[in-house]
Amino acid sequence: MRPRLKAALAIVLTRLPATMSRYHRAFYLLANGGIRDEFAQRYRAAWDADRDIRQRSRSARPPETYYDAALEDHRLGELAKAPWRELLARADAQPGLAEQFPDELKSLRAKATPSPSPDATDFEGHLDEDVAEFYLDNGDLGRLAPLLDANNVPYDTHEFPTGKEVVTIDFGGPDGPWVVEPGEPLAYWREAREWVESASERPHEFYEERDESAEFWDGVGPGAYLYHATEGDNVDSILSTGLEARSDTRGMSNRDIGPAVFAISGESMDDVHAALDAYGEAVIRIDLGAMKSDGYMPEITGETPLEEADLQESLAHGIGYEYEAERESDYMDDTVAILGDVPPKYLSLYEG
Repeated sequence: MRPRLKAALAIVLTRLPATMSRYHRAFYLLANGGIRDEFAQRYRAAWDADRDIRQRSRSARPPETYYDAALEDHRLGELAKAPWRELLARADAQPGLAEQFPDELKSLRAKATPSPSPDATDFEGHLDEDVAEFYLDNGDLGRLAPLLDANNVPYDTHEFPTGKEVVTIDFGGPDGPWVVEPGEPLAYWREAREWVESASERPHEFYEERDESAEFWDGVGPGAYLYHATEGDNVDSILSTGLEARSDTRGMSNRDIGPAVFAISGESMDDVHAALDAYGEAVIRIDLGAMKSDGYMPEITGETPLEEADLQESLAHGIGYEYEAERESDYMDDTVAILGDVPPKYLSLYEG
């Protein structure tokens, strides 16, 4: 191609619609390079007409089956070929175009050639992920279920304590089952992990609201203790004035808890020694039994990151999905937060 023509085509290239295929762009460039100006205008008009016909002619009633959708796509495709056929007729009348750009004319001819109508027998019982997405996008789990049965694709319904039902469909992919929440509107996730993360942000849909603090104190009896690790220099002050609920030591992920005294249940003495290693040189023992006996029962909660991890694992277990939530290494499973001060009468230095 001559240098001047190449330069002209490069300039026009920057003005072309990004949605055009390589052949369409080349053919459009051909005409815009000054060889066939009228043809260029008609090509652009055909491109716009193709798009407009597909948008304007789409049926107001959505297709009910995947075969109906294929028929609709075929109908629209055939309607949209009218402007391309008109353009092809004009191109065939200009031999110079066919000689210089045979590949481009071949592409144009393919766009104008009628396509066979979809064969209903090809769709009977057919199932792949595109078919599943079609029915789920339409909120039609009822039409999808027989196809799952016919193709031996496992699926199951799981009911959570609130009565909410969740359906899993196992296509055998590496990301676990698809998860479907029936209803209006139906929602679905192709990756089970994404559903777990989404569901954990709305736990009230799956679990009844719990009074975590009341449950905790119900389980407290005489001889029940919590353990709070601190620096040795703080021991005398704590034993004298008590433990003050504070916020200045909260981590980023615990800021929503508010002022609290953090302690561990000491179910394992290994945890007590781990707390010493992480948080200080001494351990203050908190007498929960005495607090309850006196009727002093401040609100109790767990560390936020651990509660979120437990919730996510519970949701995953509820749909039979193996999932291990991320847990930061400096959090302990038996950590509790006392949302109030602890008076000195309930405190002693633990020397175990």
